Amino acid sequence: MRTRKTKEEKFRLIADYKASGLSMAKWCDANGIPASTLAGWLRGKNTNTTKPKNKAKFVEVLFWIT
Repeated sequence: MRTRKTKEEKFRLIADYKASGLSMAKWCDANGIPASTLAGWLRGKNTNTTKPKNKAKFVEVLFWIT
C-alpha cells in the first residue's frame, strides 16, 4: 500500500538526495521512491506548500505637479 509523505518528510528526502551525490535513478532505487515522484518534489509539485494565487502586477502611478 502506498503511503503519503508529509511535507517535512519530502523536504528531508530531497535534502538527503541532494547531499548523497548519487544520480536520481540510483538514489531512488536505493530508497524505494519512483524517480518521477522525486522529480515532482524537486519541481515543487505535491509538497503541500501554499503559493500565492495572484501574481504581482505593475500599475501606473501618476504624479500631479501643482
